[in-house]
Amino acid sequence: MRKLATIQKIKSLEPIDGKDRIVVASFESVGWHVIVAKNDFEIGDYCVYIEPDSILPVHREYEFLRKKCYSEKLNGFHIKTMKMSGIISQGIAFPLSVIDWKNRCSLSPSQNQEGTDVTRILKIRKYDPAEITEKTYSKKHHRIKNPILRFILRHLPFASNQFREKSNLKGFPQFLHKTDEVRVQNVPYIFDKYNGKIECYITEKLDGTSITYAIYNEKFYVCQRNFQRLKDNSIYWQIAEKYDIEKKLHAIGENCAIQGEGIGPGIQGNRYGLKELDFFVYNLFDIDRQRYLPFAILDRLYTLETFKKVPLLGTGQLYGNVDQWVSESIGKSKLADIPREGIVVRSIDGEPKYQKDMGEMFSFKVINPEYLLKYESEE
Repeated sequence: MRKLATIQKIKSLEPIDGKDRIVVASFESVGWHVIVAKNDFEIGDYCVYIEPDSILPVHREYEFLRKKCYSEKLNGFHIKTMKMSGIISQGIAFPLSVIDWKNRCSLSPSQNQEGTDVTRILKIRKYDPAEITEKTYSKKHHRIKNPILRFILRHLPFASNQFREKSNLKGFPQFLHKTDEVRVQNVPYIFDKYNGKIECYITEKLDGTSITYAIYNEKFYVCQRNFQRLKDNSIYWQIAEKYDIEKKLHAIGENCAIQGEGIGPGIQGNRYGLKELDFFVYNLFDIDRQRYLPFAILDRLYTLETFKKVPLLGTGQLYGNVDQWVSESIGKSKLADIPREGIVVRSIDGEPKYQKDMGEMFSFKVINPEYLLKYESEE
């Protein structure tokens, strides 16, 4: 589970021009910036920092957020990116008193160490529109439409299994890795450690649905973000058939998987204005060796026009810091006249030698704040 709420130490409190009651807080261990009340914190204080795209439960302590943040659809307070006096603020910070140590958990105030995860304690959920779309789509296509039959199955436990709904979803295969890059703000230390030492390539982050296609022991697998999908008429299988992906993967001749982004009608509001479904690849995974393959091999697939690639924005040595990469994320999409969702940075060699810091491969994502400001306001 992603750490959405953590205890953090305040590194700085910067003034905002023309504002006497608010300042911009930054932290020692993460690269987020958030606007806070001037008198709420001092430098060196510990606080509970909650990331953007978090959903706070309905509770009296959060009622002051109701006017701006409450979502009836989400049954909670959606913490978003906001802009005030030209300053972008992401997330929210609370004094440690927001945690009722006695009644909510077994921790004690002395355990309020920097980085402590309090997501479960505060019952915070992740706002993930792609996952919401995935669940909604699954329910829509697997729900029994006949009301009488639904009543029978719901109230009569002895109803014959032959009438029960068959789900097209299975657990995500253990021999594959799910796609979920870490946000750059959560790994600011990588720049001190790896700047000038890692060759990277930068691609546009597309706003769609994550799809994995794989061949393993001659069997074809179609997977959405969290599940394997048996053959049906879903967008995942429509894309597979449109691009003859099973045949193309068999032609590679190894146990392998491609991962990419599905976009188009019915996906995330089709913000790119496409008339039909499309698929753009960003990863090639060697199942037998359990590692992502280098960019050169992935690029070879693109050159052969086997698969479309996510828009490539550049290559070069890792440099800079969190704020510089957030600036790099701002720009227009290569696919449409809209702000791009962000960028993804990956090592060209694909080596897992950075696993201690970054997981299966060196990669991180940077979400464009202008994209969030534009589309979160349309919810």
